[in-house]
Amino acid sequence: MVRQLINHGVSEEVIEKTKIDIEDFFQLPLEKKKAYSQLPNNIQGYRQAFVVESLDKYSWELQQVTINLLKFMSRNLGLKPETLPNMFEDGTQGLRMNFYPPCVLANKVMGLTLVQVNDVQGLQIKKNGKWVHVNPIPSAFIIDIGDIIEVNH
Repeated sequence: MVRQLINHGVSEEVIEKTKIDIEDFFQLPLEKKKAYSQLPNNIQGYRQAFVVESLDKYSWELQQVTINLLKFMSRNLGLKPETLPNMFEDGTQGLRMNFYPPCVLANKVMGLTLVQVNDVQGLQIKKNGKWVHVNPIPSAFIIDIGDIIEVNH
């Protein structure tokens, strides 16, 4: 199940600055990008040192969105709003920027996934056995929660 989240509180300026910084990074020659490669035996990809300021702001704002989503999920489950946020208080936040081809280990990723896409069509979900395009609303976050839970507020 996929839903699009609008009016999430993350400013358009922060989203656009992060997109530009990430796109600029991926346009760098491979030799320059290698300087930011992860350490051996670590996750695949690059460290965030190339766009620290914009990623820090983006990451903080996404954390606030996630806390609010967990509050809605708590209420939907008949729990106090802070129940789920408190369970993840000491959790780790991962932020991954992909440039095609997509992550080869995507099927091993777990958790609540918030996706912010650019204008390039390509994100698909499998619905009723068929792959269908997700048509993103500008500046919306696409939330992939699988078929496990539907949040109504």
